[in-house]
Amino acid sequence: MDSNITNEINILLLGETGVGKTTFINAFANYLNNDSLEQAVNSKLLCLIPTQFVVTDVDYQVRQVSFGGDNNENFDSPGQSTTQQCRAYCFTYDDKNTDHKILVRLIDTPGVGDTRGTDQDKHNLDHVLQFISQYEVLHLICILMKPDEKRLTNSFEYCLKQLLSYLDKDATNNMVFVFTNTRPTFYKPRNTPALLKQVLDQLEKQTSGARILLDRHTMYCVDNDSFQYLIAVKNGINFEADWLANYELSWQRSVDECKRLLNYVTVGQSRKPLQPHRIQNTVSINETRRLILALSKPLLNITEDIVNYLAELDQLKADITECQDDIDNILTNLRHLDLQKSSFWSRLFKGKNNTVREREELVKLLSNKTDGKKSKESSLVYIDNLIQMLRQEEDTIMRSMAKFALFLKRNAITVWNDSCDEHIRKQRTIIKTSNKSTETIRDELKKWTAIRERYSFEQSVLEKATAMGENEGIDISVEHVAKLIPVLYELKYTGDEIREQHRQCMAHNDQQIKYELVQVIEPNESR
Repeated sequence: MDSNITNEINILLLGETGVGKTTFINAFANYLNNDSLEQAVNSKLLCLIPTQFVVTDVDYQVRQVSFGGDNNENFDSPGQSTTQQCRAYCFTYDDKNTDHKILVRLIDTPGVGDTRGTDQDKHNLDHVLQFISQYEVLHLICILMKPDEKRLTNSFEYCLKQLLSYLDKDATNNMVFVFTNTRPTFYKPRNTPALLKQVLDQLEKQTSGARILLDRHTMYCVDNDSFQYLIAVKNGINFEADWLANYELSWQRSVDECKRLLNYVTVGQSRKPLQPHRIQNTVSINETRRLILALSKPLLNITEDIVNYLAELDQLKADITECQDDIDNILTNLRHLDLQKSSFWSRLFKGKNNTVREREELVKLLSNKTDGKKSKESSLVYIDNLIQMLRQEEDTIMRSMAKFALFLKRNAITVWNDSCDEHIRKQRTIIKTSNKSTETIRDELKKWTAIRERYSFEQSVLEKATAMGENEGIDISVEHVAKLIPVLYELKYTGDEIREQHRQCMAHNDQQIKYELVQVIEPNESR
């Protein structure tokens, strides 16, 4: 890196598939390094990332233009996110406002709304979080959008809420909206801000104050067409002469907006630099969400087992209580309970050396033929103590789930994407009316049904746990969340099972989002 660099700016780019993030990255670097289109035509281009598009030349011939080459980009699958994995692209910028040489790091991400489904979106966003965790801060979280969405479609709402569900509330201070391709809307957003405000106002009410402002400081308008025009000209493609003036204006407008965006970070609204967002806050939010969902089924299964165990113990107590004091009657009534093969003992004490002694102790108590009355009393006391300990563990598990969920509600912009169910329903409708084979339709509907069932289960878990936490007035911090896990692991009867179930779930998740960590890429200069 250049030793003269005095500052770094990390910018995370998020957006719906097809909104133009990849093109924006190249355009952004070249806008900041070339004040005019004429200067850019006579200079070498900064190629941070490959670009491919189609244009029609002056002779109405369709020409395909490619700029760079990289297997991280997928140009051959319509509807799928073109960017296949996260990657950071860096370039330097001489900031005349501060007289500093700044390293700008643009973090490209896979798009949201991938046609492969909500599972792919989750996979992509988990991948984003793991990638950005290598940095300490983000200065800007840029959500790229089209300027003229006609109505609040489910796709629009789903993509926006899916992005916001992964962010910490503090990140709202660093969120901005960049509208691409704004030349047709006179370099201003048209319908999109009004639709955007509907969703953001709704979120603010649901989350008790997660406010995302929409004003001149948080909205920026650029146009990718002038950059594509530049690439086409560099590749020898001719256009009508009177087009040049339009693209010169487009270039100048985009230069001004990109500089204004960086000034928002370096100078701020009141001549104070914008405070960066600490990435660990957002990472903690999503680790907690993963933890809740990873533990939800194991913990619910364990609490269900506890209920069954308690029923068996209650029945055991009733059998003992009904016995006469002589030991022969006790053993006669308990003979059918074969304690060492009971589902209760085999499941609860599986692999636990310390509890083997407890099981043997109860068997010993029940087999004491010298004093039937004492054997009966001791056995009942032992079972009462066991019931009490199991109920305490059940309470600890449920309270932990409540604390996890409440932490999410108080710190995440939104706990879950409530438009996901409608998004899934519409995807199923599209599949049913498609021209695909009957077998393919059946398989795809089965996949989306499984996704809907899992989503409904996860939402139910989060809603119930959050309600429990609110009713009990629980307060919890990031540090408290981290301390809860070892407490669950150390539970005497269920801790080992919780640990193993958690390990298996997290190992599966980690396998799903494994990726190659790409080193910072310096821009290549290209004609």
